[in-house]
Amino acid sequence: MINMISVVIPVMNESENIAQLVPRIYLLPYDVEVLLVDVKDGSSDGTGEVVAELKNNYKNLNLIRQSGKGFANALIEGLKAANCEFIVTMDAENHIPEEIPVLLQKLQDENADVVIGSRFLKDSDVDLDRKRFLPSQIGNMIASASLKLKIKDCSSGFRAYKASTVQNAIENMKTQYFSVQVEILDRVKEAGGKLLEIPCTYLARESGESKYKIEPAFMDGMHILKIATDHRVEDMKSTIEDMKEKAGSMGKETTGNMKEKFRDMKIGADQVKAKGKEMFRGTFKNKFKNKFN
Repeated sequence: MINMISVVIPVMNESENIAQLVPRIYLLPYDVEVLLVDVKDGSSDGTGEVVAELKNNYKNLNLIRQSGKGFANALIEGLKAANCEFIVTMDAENHIPEEIPVLLQKLQDENADVVIGSRFLKDSDVDLDRKRFLPSQIGNMIASASLKLKIKDCSSGFRAYKASTVQNAIENMKTQYFSVQVEILDRVKEAGGKLLEIPCTYLARESGESKYKIEPAFMDGMHILKIATDHRVEDMKSTIEDMKEKAGSMGKETTGNMKEKFRDMKIGADQVKAKGKEMFRGTFKNKFKNKFN
C-alpha cells in the first residue's frame, strides 16, 4: 500500500493555477511532499509569494529555485529532490490531481516502473482543439516509433514513478525542453523498466501562458532522433560482435562462409548514422499511413 508520495510540478509563472491546485493535492489520501520548481530568479507573476502564503497551511510544501535553465532542468531538479518512494509529476494547468490515485494504483498493481496518464487512448478526456491535438499526436507517433517505446503518449507530463527507477535514469540527460519526457521513458526502457499508460483527463489552459516554443521543440526532436540512431548503431555493433564470436568457433570452411556474410553485413557506424534519418522517416511514414488511412 502506498502511503507517502512526492509530487513534482514545474511552476514558472503559474501563480493562479498553483493557488487552486495545491489545496486539492493535499486532499488526497496520502502523506504528501510537494516540490514546486520555479526559475532561478523567480517567476514574474508572484508565484513565489503565492507559495509562501500556501506554506502557512500545508506542510512539506517546498519551492525550489532551479540552478539551471529550461523545463527539462526544472523537472530533473524536482525529481532529484524528491524524498518519497513514489513520485508523481504533473503540469500546473492541465492535469487533475484527483486522478493521481489511479496512476499510483496501476503502478502498484502491475509492479510497473512508470505509469503515464495518456491523452491518446480510447477513454482519454482531452479538452484541446484539433489544431493543437493533431501535431502533438503526430510528434508522439514519431518518438514512439523511433525509440520503440510502445507508448502512445510519450510526452505526457502526468506520470507516477518508482523513485529508485527514475532517479537512476536521469543522469546526464541530453534534451533540454519538453522532450525530456520522451528521453526519460527511453532511459527507463533501456534499463529494463516496465512502462504502462492509462487514459487521463487533459484540460485546456485557463490562466497563465503556454511555455511551448517551436525552435527548442525542434532542437529536442533532433536530439531524440540522434538517440534513436545511436541505439541502431549499438544494435549493429552487437550483431557484428556476435558474428565474430560465432565465426571464431567454427571450422575453416564455415568460417570462410561466415566472413563473406560478415563482409556483406558490415556497415560502419558513420554509415548507419547517415542512414538514420531515412530509416526514421520510413518507420514514421508507415505508422502515420496506418493511423490515418
